[in-house]
This record gives sequence, structure tokens and C-alpha cells, in this order.
Amino acid sequence: MIRRAAREIRPGSVVNLGIGMPTEVANHVPPEGKVVFQTENGLLGMGPFPYEDEVDPLLVNAGKQTVTALPGASTFDSALSFAMIRSGRVDLAILGGLEVAANGDLANWTVPGKLITGMGGAMDLAAGAKRLVVLQSHAAKDGTPKLVGKSTLPLTAMACVSLVITELGVFAPAGAHFVCCERAPGVPADRLVAATGTNVQFSYGGALPDFDFSIARGALADDDALVAEVIEVFVKQVPGIVGRLEAAVAARDLAALKAEGHSLKGSILATAASPVTRAAIAVEASARAGEVSAAITEAGSLTRGLQSLVSVLSRLRS
Repeated sequence: MIRRAAREIRPGSVVNLGIGMPTEVANHVPPEGKVVFQTENGLLGMGPFPYEDEVDPLLVNAGKQTVTALPGASTFDSALSFAMIRSGRVDLAILGGLEVAANGDLANWTVPGKLITGMGGAMDLAAGAKRLVVLQSHAAKDGTPKLVGKSTLPLTAMACVSLVITELGVFAPAGAHFVCCERAPGVPADRLVAATGTNVQFSYGGALPDFDFSIARGALADDDALVAEVIEVFVKQVPGIVGRLEAAVAARDLAALKAEGHSLKGSILATAASPVTRAAIAVEASARAGEVSAAITEAGSLTRGLQSLVSVLSRLRS
């Protein structure tokens, strides 16, 4: 789950990690990505957890864990820290969750009847970050679903969640249901549906284990190595990208749509090592990437762009 969440962090972005499991995400972000971590108690440029001889008791994150500061880091008071968050300067927040509703509502700050110390910065981050990813278990300890149709807990923020990552898969809130973009290895669809408190629809990526490769095998029956390579390319690249495109459509995340549309061509071509496969896939991938890019570029509004992309995605499935 933590490694999967790290994949949502784009190079050069400003990221805030919530208390608990989300703090571990920083350990899986490569340093060459030049990601800047912000902690709401007043540090921009937070580094990894310190070794024993590096501990500074005055340098802590929002969860009161000792951290380090990277070269060029800055410290400031809470007023400036929250001004950064509320003005939309945090590109991505990764927070824990108690409940996420299908319309994107998040509840993660309190459970009625339990003693708490306060709401912390969760409300500001959920409402102020450009994009919010929730990292949580799929169900509570008693089996109660934490992905629900309508939240029953006090809300942190409304319609704010872009993506939910659990031990069962990756989900995008889509209004009246969740879109399952990816299933965790070995998790059957029926188990996932049973563990979710509302309707779930599967994207192309979610239905990956049922993908039929008979056409590819039939066309390239005389070259087993090439067949294997084509299968590997389409399993590891195309379905995942298409799944993320569908999730971006569901979340109305235009920035993600642009990034994933352009990566469709590049990722496939980078994976295809064989010159024969490269040539064959280049034609198809270029055409598909062109359709996605054109749909975005020519769209005069977000609504029109989404309608165009839905049409593109339907063609990608076929």
C-alpha cells in the first residue's frame, strides 16, 4: 500500500504526508524526483527519519516524530504553514482515513464517543491540497466497510478525495459508486465487492486477470518469444494506464488526464525491447496517445473534455 501510494507522487511536487502509515511513503520516493515534503507544524523540505546520532529533539513532524531537514529547507510558524495549505500550494496530500464516501467525502478526524486531542490539520489539508489520496484499511477491525455510499462519521471535508488505496486495491470515488482501478494481487472481484459498503465498478485495469490474449497469440503463433513480449507489454503498461485514465475521468482530475494521456505512448514504447514489437506497437500507441491528447487539447471545457475522453476510453477497451 505504501509503495503504491508513493507512485502517486509526481517529480517536483510539494507533498504533505498525514500521521501514521502515510509518513512511511517518503521512504519510497527516489531522491532524484526532487519532491518537497511539507509538514503543517512549520517545515518545508523535510528529510528522512534521522539515525540515532542525527536526532534533534526540536526538529519534529506533525506527529511529533523526529525528522531531518534537507539542504535549503525552511522553518516557519503555523500561520504561514496553514496559509500555504489553504492557498492551494500543496500539490498532494496523503492522509489516513476512517471512512470515504462514494462522492469523495472524507471522515478521518474523530469517532463519536472516543477521546481525541483535536482535529489537527486534516480539515485544512483535505480542503486545500490540489489532490488528496487516502491510505487506509478497506474495513474496520470488526469488518465494517470503510468505503461507503454515505459517511456516518463526522466529516473532515466534502467531495475532496481523488483516490483511495487499501490492501484490496485502488479506488476512485465516482459519485454514486467507486471505480476499482487496480486490484491487489490475488484478490478476487467478489471478495472486493463484499468488503465494500457501496457499489463498485471495475475499470479495464480492475478486470486485468480476465484479459483475453488469444488474438495476440494467434497472430504471432510462430514466435513464442515475441508473443510473450507483447503480452508483457500489454499487461504491464496499457491496462494500468487505461485504468488510471478512467480513475482520472471519475475524479474529474484534468491534470492527471493530461499526464496519463501523454504517458500512454511513452510507457509502451519504453517497455517494448524488440524492434519488431516496437514497430508494431508504435503505430497503435501513437494513434491512441494522439486521440487522448487531442481530446484534451481540443476540449473547450472540463465537461467537454471528459465527454471526449470517455469516448476515447471506450475505444481503448476494444
